[in-house]
Amino acid sequence: RVKGRNNVAVPNPRGTDPTYGGLDNNPNTLYDNYAVTYGSPGRYRFVLDYFSFSGALTYQFDNRNGIYVRYSEGKKAPDITFFTTYDSAAKLATMVPVPQNIQQIEAGYKMRGQTVRLSITPFYSRLSNVGAQEFGTRADGTTYSPATLFSTTETHGIEIEGDVDFAEIFNFRTALTLQKSKSKGFATYNFGAPGDADDTVVRVPDGDQDNTPRVMNTSTLTVRPNDAFDAGLTWRYMGSRPANRYNAFDLPAYSEFNLNATWRATERFTVNASVNNLFNQTGVLAFAPAGSLLSALNRQQLTPAQVAGNPNQMFSILENQPRSMFLTLGYKF
Repeated sequence: RVKGRNNVAVPNPRGTDPTYGGLDNNPNTLYDNYAVTYGSPGRYRFVLDYFSFSGALTYQFDNRNGIYVRYSEGKKAPDITFFTTYDSAAKLATMVPVPQNIQQIEAGYKMRGQTVRLSITPFYSRLSNVGAQEFGTRADGTTYSPATLFSTTETHGIEIEGDVDFAEIFNFRTALTLQKSKSKGFATYNFGAPGDADDTVVRVPDGDQDNTPRVMNTSTLTVRPNDAFDAGLTWRYMGSRPANRYNAFDLPAYSEFNLNATWRATERFTVNASVNNLFNQTGVLAFAPAGSLLSALNRQQLTPAQVAGNPNQMFSILENQPRSMFLTLGYKF
């Protein structure tokens, strides 16, 4: 069940009046003199019924080795961005939510020994009816959201997980993902002049899925000399990945190391120290293109030709967190 209310911005009828003081009634505080007002809220309510299933076949060779294959298919409600596009009575009356459809096939081999545990899982997944929201601007300065455009993402790859005990006090765990993800049928809007009269849909060539790395890894080495103390060093790696679905450029790969140590002084009292991003390495998580706020929100419109034509243009980026240190004292009553 989906229930909501959207308040749609409309021009303030007094916004061009030089004597209008805005929200604080003071013409000299310019920041609020052109504040928009809101029309009658649009309310929506939907009941969405879907059927999902998953089935697997498993064969156990012995107590340590086994294989399986699994097929899953299901649907899920659109994310919140779909429902924020309900900005007019016409859309409320005619636009029905389109569910995302998920299909996945995976097979696996699992081995569990006394000191070595291993899992190898090749997989294929297909996510269709993926909606993308964009924003346009009218001549009066208000924004609108055109109809949602849908695309499909297909990913295939292999996941490898290992857990090894050695030298009694050491443990090594790793999780490696190798994958290739494709975006198909994606499109974006060319808004042209203000207003929706000349909006056109531009098809984006099929290519690599944005912000999806081909290589990801998390590995942890833990030492536990006794029951009272343990320490671990974790390495996280994020491979390079396309910045958007036009594959305009790649966000660079980066690594991050985290250190953690715990001392159990007594059965009740513990001391934990941790350092996240030990070497203060910088990683780029996301970007926004240059220009207005709406341009920054529509990062999918940046093309390889635009990057090649202006290779030194400035982007806003979202970085990973810098080095941080924590000391935690715990007492169990």
